[in-house]
Formats: sequence, structure tokens, C-alpha cells
Amino acid sequence: MENEKEVRNQHVIHEVEESGQVMVEDDVIAVIAALAAADVEGVDSLGDNYKRDKIAKLGRGALKKCVKVDVKDETVKVYLGINICFGYSIPKVTAKVQEHVADAIEMMTGYSTSRVNIKICGVSMKEE
Repeated sequence: MENEKEVRNQHVIHEVEESGQVMVEDDVIAVIAALAAADVEGVDSLGDNYKRDKIAKLGRGALKKCVKVDVKDETVKVYLGINICFGYSIPKVTAKVQEHVADAIEMMTGYSTSRVNIKICGVSMKEE
């Protein structure tokens, strides 16, 4: 890992003196946030029309246009761009996204989430 050319933000999420550290990169936290957001009813896709089934398969950094995370002192701020399905209440859907994203990050990393900021990038017709 030390030989990698690109410097990535890594954060220790677990450390045991006898066995070592568990580290997670910002990109991993971004994927957790993206998958959690895509799970919410009323969310069609992320900003660049990334549907849930493609999110985990995307290459490193592919989500950077629609998901950004800032991690400081074991606290995460998330910035998401989503496309909402026509006919859904934006305030209700985004409140569920904020809750779901924060819960997923805390459950998977142990980090708290101070903010989940959401930008509505578009409205999509639900596919029948």
C-alpha cells in the first residue's frame, strides 16, 4: 500500500494493538452513502443516473460527481446528488435518505455523520 502513487484519504476505523488496524478510504464511505441513498423508495438514481446495481461496480472515483465525503475526527459530512422519482415528496424522500445514509455509515464504520447535504439533480419517471 505504501508504494501507491496516488495519495488517498484513509481513516482508521478499528485498531487493536495485538492484531493491527482496519482502515477505510473516502471512496469506500462514498459507496456506502451512495448505496444507502439508492435504497430509499423515491430515489431513482444518483446524479449521473447511477442506479443501485451499478454503484458498487463503479471504478474508483466514478462517483465523485455525485457523492463527496469529508471525514474529520471520526465525523463524516456527506454531499449527495440524487434523481427523485416523479410523484414523490422531495422533503419526505430526502429526510429518509439523510437518515438512511447516516445509519449506514455509522453501522459500517462506527463514524458519526454530522450532515447529509442533498442536491436534487433531476426528476425521473418511474419505470413500469
